[in-house]
Amino acid sequence: MPQNPSSKTDILIVGAGTVGLTLACDLARHGINFRIIDKGPGRSVHSKAIVIHARTLEILESLGVIDAFLECGQKVCAFEMYAGNEKLLSLKIEGIDSPFQHVINLSQAETERILEEHLNEQGYQVERLCTCTELTQDSKGIEATIQHTETGNQEKINAHYLVGCDGAHSTVRQFLNISFQGSEYEEDFILADVCIDGPFENDKARIYFHADGVLAVFPMENPYWRLIASVDKKTEATIELFEDIMRQREAPQATLHDPRWLSDFKIHHRIVENYQKDHAFLAGDAAHI
Repeated sequence: MPQNPSSKTDILIVGAGTVGLTLACDLARHGINFRIIDKGPGRSVHSKAIVIHARTLEILESLGVIDAFLECGQKVCAFEMYAGNEKLLSLKIEGIDSPFQHVINLSQAETERILEEHLNEQGYQVERLCTCTELTQDSKGIEATIQHTETGNQEKINAHYLVGCDGAHSTVRQFLNISFQGSEYEEDFILADVCIDGPFENDKARIYFHADGVLAVFPMENPYWRLIASVDKKTEATIELFEDIMRQREAPQATLHDPRWLSDFKIHHRIVENYQKDHAFLAGDAAHI
């Protein structure tokens, strides 16, 4: 197999999701030498996590990207909880110690796009189709073996530090032999990112409690909404099922259309026993979900 010469960098970031990209943007801001690799061919196309809280917005402001997030995202200023037609709680996001008196809901695909474009503007690129296949450490730093999928070449990267931002199934965590303690909750959930024709205010998130389960209705970037519902068992998410659930759980009646993502999922509670092992660190979903 062809071999590339070894190379050196201060920090190697493995994984170019939101956490890896945010770290890369901050390192670029401080003039620290780094490389960022990802095993995939491109950014995620799914919305995944959508809520960006005030403290995170402050960090994005320090990175110089806040304007893009405020322009693209949906401001949410209040949360409401219902049992049938009865409003149980209306909680405004105000009075917090932050210049941002709201959260922003935005597709993770858009978050990654904004961060990567900003990184490109700083003169850095995500190296894609690059898989970390081996890690070794000594007193001076860390050596990572990288497989370049497109060329078939292997490369040795020597770094002072490595940060594994490669998700819940982190290979970096496995190489470091750090346990990922916890389990998944019993409940099953379905989600939909859809357009809604109905009486919903796009600056408020709503949660409906019912004997049959929970239904959440979260505004996203126009014209989409995120719907989440608990279900009795693993179930395929469909528009028709969500419309039935909205009727059964006494949410305002609405017409759903033009879905861009339908999925099912479970919620986990897992965390690593250590975030660091010598010169290697874990961050994001690689460390906790």
